[in-house]
Amino acid sequence: MLNSVDNWGLLNLDIVWCYLCMQNVNDLQDAVERLMRCDTCFVKVYGNSFQRLKALQKDGMGHMVLFVRLHLLQAIVAYHAGRKTDAKNLLGMAEEEARMMRIEPEKLTQIMLMGYTTTEARRGLRSAQGNIDQAIEFIIE
Repeated sequence: MLNSVDNWGLLNLDIVWCYLCMQNVNDLQDAVERLMRCDTCFVKVYGNSFQRLKALQKDGMGHMVLFVRLHLLQAIVAYHAGRKTDAKNLLGMAEEEARMMRIEPEKLTQIMLMGYTTTEARRGLRSAQGNIDQAIEFIIE
């Protein structure tokens, strides 16, 4: 049952995040195992490429930050384990996922000038990956 909800994955992710904040490399193997559990849990809950999440919610982008954190932590652990190529690839994934969440201020302002709130504009742009027309459709739905 623990693997069917994202809380188990989040707990493991948060524990590894704490290891990072404490600069604790002594628990590197535990971090590896926890990140593998987290990854497995997220794939079960959200699906590969968020397909399960997108089927359930209009906006799957709100959970993208979890994958950014997961891939960032996996990159850090890989680096400290001497797997520099893996670290570079994982860091690239985290960077791309973070880029997908980034919102251009001009687009945010443009939607807000149409009468929508900052929150509505931000959610719409994230769900539409920056496309203004699709963002407005998302907000209206």
